[in-house]
Amino acid sequence: MEGEDRVITQEVCREDEMYDGEMREVQVAGHPVLLVRDHLQFRGLGSKCPHAGAPLAKGYLGRGRIRCPFHGACFSLTMGDIEEYPTLDCLAAFKVTVESGQVYVTAKVKDLESGRRVKHMSKWSQLSSQTVLLLGAGPAALTCAETLRQEGFTGRVIMVTRENHQPYDRTKLSKEMDAKAESIYLRPQSFLDAHNIEVWMQKEVVSLDLDGKRAQFSDGTCQGYDHLLIATGSRPRRLQCPGSNLQNICVLLTPEDASQILHLATGKRVAIVGASFIGMEVAASLVGKAACIQVVEKADSPYQAVLGDQVGRVAMKMLQAQGVTFHMKAEVAEVQGERGKVTQVILDNGQKIPADVVVVGIVHADQHPFCLCCWGRGLLSCGSARWEEHKHLSLADCPSPRPCGCPQHPAETGEAAYGAFLLDQVAKEEHPVCRMRDWLHRDRAQRGSGPGEVPPLLH
Repeated sequence: MEGEDRVITQEVCREDEMYDGEMREVQVAGHPVLLVRDHLQFRGLGSKCPHAGAPLAKGYLGRGRIRCPFHGACFSLTMGDIEEYPTLDCLAAFKVTVESGQVYVTAKVKDLESGRRVKHMSKWSQLSSQTVLLLGAGPAALTCAETLRQEGFTGRVIMVTRENHQPYDRTKLSKEMDAKAESIYLRPQSFLDAHNIEVWMQKEVVSLDLDGKRAQFSDGTCQGYDHLLIATGSRPRRLQCPGSNLQNICVLLTPEDASQILHLATGKRVAIVGASFIGMEVAASLVGKAACIQVVEKADSPYQAVLGDQVGRVAMKMLQAQGVTFHMKAEVAEVQGERGKVTQVILDNGQKIPADVVVVGIVHADQHPFCLCCWGRGLLSCGSARWEEHKHLSLADCPSPRPCGCPQHPAETGEAAYGAFLLDQVAKEEHPVCRMRDWLHRDRAQRGSGPGEVPPLLH
């Protein structure tokens, strides 16, 4: 065989070099491969998480599954199949053999280059009269569409969105504000066409006839369905104070929003309301572009409700070193302007912040609060009866905080565990013997938690 179909077999290590439960990255024909020894068997898989490229050798292994160290995507050790999101693709799986104490990996060149694969999908058939209507075209709707095809559904699959875009990764908007929309699409048009997944853009549902199974659109058209999924996502929360209707007060939801914010902010004074994922990432993106950046947050530190004080203060110091000013434990009382445009923000403590642009990045209107300690242990299932027991924001209010197990941090809990893990990734300052950074993902991997056990994060 020649080219991409060429098969390569290469020795990668000795059998006795790896202990049971070890994961390491090896090279095969110049391409990285994840080699795993589990229950005395060797497995070879793509080495990078298809979602964000995290090195899976630094992830967590348990109960025949590998968990990504960045965002928690989970893959079957046997075949590389995705078992928990946020990624869409599976890992490529390679043949591993042991001969005379030497370990060999056999793989096609094209699989080594990609490191990922898509599950087999069925195609639309004229013999099927079934229609699934998906309201929304984000990752949830796209995942549903692909899963239907993977599970053998041959009817029509229709995604409907009021935006003029195919499904895209919304989380990248705050990180890559100058990115073209096409560069953050989750799937190219050719993929959707190949698997007969329809995307109706610039269409908005105005009413549903649940008994008649019919959707009415704002343009006067309608569509019947056999099954319906509502996956329209969350709405950005806006300011509710005097002056909140002035021009140049922005929220971030679409690629057009990102482009507008970047255009308005370049060379100007920017005030950002909120210091969680959106606010902090927009601030980082505008460093070096805006003339002045000031962040307003009502909590004691950024990310406090979701990642904890320790992580938040490290992130704040990193942005402060780049000239970003923070106003903590403060809220916006009023926005003032001239000729209909923003000129300054008045805080509840009376302080005045000059601003040409205001970016509102506070918690989404539809987002649930949650305790990270409970989320880390998979105690939360959005919409379930257990949710009410664990929706507290403060770790201090958690009914069953769990120590991380580190003898030097006996009082720390799940939130600190995740905080230390992130600090290890960002600041590289956590001491090596602390078990805290391993706790969150390792605990979930060992429990074998499945999809849908935890509530969704913004990012």
